Amino acid sequence: MTEIFKIAKWGSISIVALALISCGDNSSISESLTINENKNSLYTDLTWEEETPTNVGIDPILLEDSFIYALADETYTQAVILIKDEKLIYEKYRGLETNELGFWDQSLIDISELGMEIPQELQDSFTNRDRYSLATSWSIAKSFVSILIGIAIDQGYIQSVDESASTYITEWSNDDRNQITIKNLLDMRSGLPGLCATGSHPNYELELCPYSIHWSGGNLTPVQNQLDACINREIAETGVIQPWYSDERIWEKDYLLYSNCETQVLGELLFRATGKDLQSYADINLFSKIGFEGHWWKDNENNGQSDGNYLAYCCLDATARDFAKFGQLILNMGSWGDEQIVSSSYIENLRNIGVDSVVVEDGSSYSYGMGF
Repeated sequence: MTEIFKIAKWGSISIVALALISCGDNSSISESLTINENKNSLYTDLTWEEETPTNVGIDPILLEDSFIYALADETYTQAVILIKDEKLIYEKYRGLETNELGFWDQSLIDISELGMEIPQELQDSFTNRDRYSLATSWSIAKSFVSILIGIAIDQGYIQSVDESASTYITEWSNDDRNQITIKNLLDMRSGLPGLCATGSHPNYELELCPYSIHWSGGNLTPVQNQLDACINREIAETGVIQPWYSDERIWEKDYLLYSNCETQVLGELLFRATGKDLQSYADINLFSKIGFEGHWWKDNENNGQSDGNYLAYCCLDATARDFAKFGQLILNMGSWGDEQIVSSSYIENLRNIGVDSVVVEDGSSYSYGMGF
């Protein structure tokens, strides 16, 4: 399972070039970016209109050179798509290249030695790619969950991101975890440690991540039930050195700790708040609205949300063109045609993370917040 996910990660979209406003830019949308949603087939037929690079002022030779660079062997990039002014300008796809195939062949051997097998159809999807091929979101799924949280707030299922997560994750109601807000989980600042898979197939378990890998979010994917252990975490002691965070810096509970468990818990929170699993809620309230055909992976927990717990933190599969629609929705401040899918005020909060969510505790200038 681990090797499958590693290959899938490298086979995902490496670049989706969108004419998006930076989430860290507080300036208003310029007149040149005003969206005429009702005049574009993207909002009527849910399909991209296409335009040539020359007609939008882009040098086609330089553009081709940049795509060649992005798709070079050993980058594992298999999809590059450029969207400008609501139109698809250029796209390229490829399967695994010569040097990448060596790793792929070895991975097939390793997986076989574990008693597992990748179906031929899935193997073919890595070696042959086109506009219809699915790519996996990996951590972009966290951003989708954030938008679904915003929609649930608009619909009254959730009060606000400042509400205690324990309203829904009732296992946290009677201890200090009841201080954790939904925003704390979105911001990765809950005070809870991250978890990683340990053991070997088929007996993987989730334990505290070692420092060397915890910033990857923690590999949960081999574990049969990826939810319960994430819920059952306890707030870590503060004011001391925690070896899973740093070997020299003191840990405080409001520090950023990038953890897949945070978003996995948010997926369960949405399930309990709305009564619908992640896939169903997204299909009704987001995917169908923008013409996004998404397929969310689940774990193997028989008693989960829907014959398994949806992997909220990762593993949402769709085409590159459909992922670009999600970016366009954010550029549109949450509207699509004549419908406001998620409130513009929620999107405005996302745009402010460059100022509001700077990771100052480790002297950095980057930001992370609200699942973005």
